[in-house]
Amino acid sequence: MIDDMITDFINRSKSRYTADQVKQALADNLSIVNEDGFICFSIVQDECYTLFAYVRPGVSFKPFQYAVELFAKTKGCKTSNFVTYREKAFARKFKDYRPGPRLFQKNL
Repeated sequence: MIDDMITDFINRSKSRYTADQVKQALADNLSIVNEDGFICFSIVQDECYTLFAYVRPGVSFKPFQYAVELFAKTKGCKTSNFVTYREKAFARKFKDYRPGPRLFQKNL
């Protein structure tokens, strides 16, 4: 089940990560996985960062979003952040989020 979801996630998001890398991230970080999808997130100080998020087509992402936000709030987080390369799609789906500071990146 998870293998099919990860493959679909990689294909649909045009991810640069391999299935093994996504599986490792799910194992190394906080995650929620069920038959509808998965979300991988990490808490750093008072910020929650969602690294990967996927739901099967036609399934609402809201339960995953609410679960992560509630968990982060109970851990003292002040912000919930999504890491994405799909800014336009994200902005359409998550109207209660606003763009935050830009991330500068360098390939090593």
